[in-house]
Amino acid sequence: MEKQEEIDYWKSQFRIISDWKIKYDNGCEYTGQTATGPKIKEATIYSYGKGRPPKDYVFHEILHVCQAEIQRGEGSENYLIRKEKEEKYIQDLCIICKNIMPS
Repeated sequence: MEKQEEIDYWKSQFRIISDWKIKYDNGCEYTGQTATGPKIKEATIYSYGKGRPPKDYVFHEILHVCQAEIQRGEGSENYLIRKEKEEKYIQDLCIICKNIMPS
C-alpha cells in the first residue's frame, strides 16, 4: 500500500479528522515526525528517515493528528467541543481495537 493510500485509510477511520488535508512528504529534510496546522486543518507526515519504518508508523502519526484536532481551540467555551471530539476519537479507536482483540 502506498503511503498516501495508508494515510487516507487511517484518516477514514477517525471521524474527527475527516475534514483534514493530510499528505505524505518523502523528500523533505524533516523525518520521523508530523507537522500539523490545526487552524487550517492540514498535516504533513514526513518520511521515517533512515532505516525501515515501523509497521505502525503512519498509524502512529495519524494519532498525533487526532490529538491536534482534539486540542484545537482554546478557552473554556471549547471545553465541551473538545470533550465531544475526544469521545468520538475513543469510540473510533475502540472499533479498530475490537478487530484485533481476542474473542
